[in-house]
Amino acid sequence: MRKVKITYEVCRYDELSEEAKLKATNDEIKNTLEHGYDEMTTNQKRAVDEAEKMLTPWFAGEYMWEYAKDEIEDLCRMNDYLEDGSYFWQGECGQYETEEVQGA
Repeated sequence: MRKVKITYEVCRYDELSEEAKLKATNDEIKNTLEHGYDEMTTNQKRAVDEAEKMLTPWFAGEYMWEYAKDEIEDLCRMNDYLEDGSYFWQGECGQYETEEVQGA
């Protein structure tokens, strides 16, 4: 048996590039839509309702960004991300150690 140590550089939402933030917010919107209407906030429901009313459910994500941008960004700020904006799930990494790097 051998042990392999893997190091991830993990970012908070506000540290991401604009392109990575776009991926993170799009993923968060998709995640919100997949969790179902009952789990949504009032603004998120309003976005889905508007898309349905306009007979364009495929635009629900865009309406969600328009009506609930601050909520989506707040949700994003609760997560860690890889540099490209992908979610970082610590649970998939097994045992891990963290080290805060200031000014990186």
